[in-house]
Amino acid sequence: MRIGRIISNERIVTVIFKGTKAYDATMIFDISEEHLERDFFKAFTENEPADSSFKDTYIISKIDSYLSPLKYPGQIRDFYAFEDHVKNSRRRRGLDMEPEWYKIPAYYFTSNSGLIPHGGSFKYPNFTEELDFEMEIGIIIGQSGKDISEEEAFNHIFGMVLMNDWSARDLQRREMKIGLGPSKSKDFATGIGDCIVTLKDLKPLLKNGKFDIPVETQINGHLFGESNLKRIYWPIEKLISYASMSSQLKAGDIIMTGTMPGGCITEMPQEKPRWIQKNDEVLMQSPILGNLLNKVI
Repeated sequence: MRIGRIISNERIVTVIFKGTKAYDATMIFDISEEHLERDFFKAFTENEPADSSFKDTYIISKIDSYLSPLKYPGQIRDFYAFEDHVKNSRRRRGLDMEPEWYKIPAYYFTSNSGLIPHGGSFKYPNFTEELDFEMEIGIIIGQSGKDISEEEAFNHIFGMVLMNDWSARDLQRREMKIGLGPSKSKDFATGIGDCIVTLKDLKPLLKNGKFDIPVETQINGHLFGESNLKRIYWPIEKLISYASMSSQLKAGDIIMTGTMPGGCITEMPQEKPRWIQKNDEVLMQSPILGNLLNKVI
């Protein structure tokens, strides 16, 4: 299933996308929107609608705007899981790979209060002159757990969603010198895509232990870069298992993969890169995971 939340005629509606059409999930499940939002994971994991459930009378004919497909996001852990991205970014700064990177899948916590939905905009931060984006995928935890084994990790995944980890690179460089990791440089906006695709629909894309999910980024309508989740170094089940060591993962938590190779300006070998400016639009899209368009104003 592809699940989203939208505003239609001043009404918040949880929808199931099927093809090019959006269907009112409350009509399909015969429950209220309040009930569906409150018991989101239970409702969608216990109810697999048959094709006959998608009636024409349930189609939402008008989408005014998109909301975050996850109304109650939990903690967000952002990993650093693509070797090629790390190599490229460090090489641009004249640095070799840190051997410790290959020993543990490092991550940091980012805010869950600044999610910008597909089609949403945000103000250019006044503390940066080097605004960058990061093309990522978020893994939505649907079942709580602690000390989750790698073998059991997939049982805790609800689905995946496109995400954009907006970053202030000049401030980030200053923060990293302190030794505590990034903070305000990433604590102002995080884009989240138009839909969550459930794990059941993604499993056929699992090949040799990795998901074959292509993603591309465009800036103002021009292709910037293309990548694929299968290029990840640290397996997703390892990320989940590591994050849950002596720590409780809860339904609604998000595990972000980190930047996909070629998915940010910082990675590009340019002497004077063009950073994101006011009025720029950044679009991330995938034939599997949908779309994420954000505008900086």
